[in-house]
Amino acid sequence: MFGKDIKPNICTFITFADDAVPAVRTSLQSSCLAFSEVFTFNNSALFAENQKSAGNPLSPMFWEMGCSSFERFFLKFVRKMEKKSISLTKSVFNERIYLKSVVSNLLLQVTEELLKIPDIKKKQEEVYNTQTNVMRDNENYKFTYEETKQICVDVQPGVHVNNCRLCNITCHHPCQISSDDEKNKCTAINQITGKCIVCPKQCHWRFHYIGSYFLEETTVTVTKYNDLMKGRYKEAKTTIEKFNQYLKTTEDSIFKNINSMLERLSRCITRLQKIAFPDDPLTLDEHIDLMIEAEKRKLHNPMHLERIKTLQNLKKMKMCA
Repeated sequence: MFGKDIKPNICTFITFADDAVPAVRTSLQSSCLAFSEVFTFNNSALFAENQKSAGNPLSPMFWEMGCSSFERFFLKFVRKMEKKSISLTKSVFNERIYLKSVVSNLLLQVTEELLKIPDIKKKQEEVYNTQTNVMRDNENYKFTYEETKQICVDVQPGVHVNNCRLCNITCHHPCQISSDDEKNKCTAINQITGKCIVCPKQCHWRFHYIGSYFLEETTVTVTKYNDLMKGRYKEAKTTIEKFNQYLKTTEDSIFKNINSMLERLSRCITRLQKIAFPDDPLTLDEHIDLMIEAEKRKLHNPMHLERIKTLQNLKKMKMCA
C-alpha cells in the first residue's frame, strides 16, 4: 500500500525479545515485508516491580534493552529520517483500488465471455447433427445402373452384312451378297414372299441394306444424378462449412476479448511492481491459475472443461510471449 520511496522510513518493533537476534526476523525477511531497522524490547519489564528482590531477575535487563532500543529509535533513526511525500503512496493506494476494480470486472467479463463458448459448442453440435442427417439421407444423389445399348461393329474388308433399316438389327452376318441390287437373294430373305425371316416385323427386303458393319447390343454403365437430393446434400455441406467458419471467428473474437482484459491486468500489476512494496503477491499467471481453480470447483457444470481449456491456452500464450 506504500510507495517504494517510503521503505527507508519503515522500522520494526519486536517484542518478547530476549536480548538476542529475534527468530521472527527471519520470517519477516522471507515474507518480503519492508523494514530498514529492527528495535527489540520486552514489554514484561514495563509491568515489573521496581524492586531488586521482587519479580523476574531478568526484568532489569529487559528494561535496559527496551530503553536502548527507544533511544536508538528517537535519537538516531528518527533524527536522520528524511521527510517523504505521500504522493507516491497515494498513487499506489489509488493503483491498488484500480487493480481491485480491474480484477473484479475482469473475472465478471471473462466469465461472461467463457459462458459463450459452451453455447456456441452446443449450437455447433445441433447444426452438425441436423445437417449430417440431411447429408446422410441424400448422399446417394449419384447413382449408376446398367443399360443395354446398340453399337456398330466394323467388319473386315470383303465381309458384308445385311441390316434392316426398320428393325435396326443385323439380319445376316456374314452375308454372301455384296450389292444392294442383289440383297433379295440373301438367305435371310424368303424367296417366295420377299420378306425377311429374321426381322421381328418380317420386313420386306427393300428395307434392308448391305453394310460394312453389324449391329450389336452391349451393356454399359450409366451414371445419373438426382438433382433434388444433390441440392440438399450440397446445401447441408455448405451450412456446416459456413457455421464452422462462424464458430472460428466467434471463438477468435472471444479469445481476443479475454486476452485484452488480461493485458490490462498485466499492465496494472507491472505498474504496481515498479512503485509499490511489497510487490503485488500475484502475477498474471497466478491470477489465471486462480480463475482455473475456480472453474474446477464448478463440478455441477459439465461445460466448465471448455472454459478451463480456454484459460490454459491463454496462460500458455502469456508464458510464450
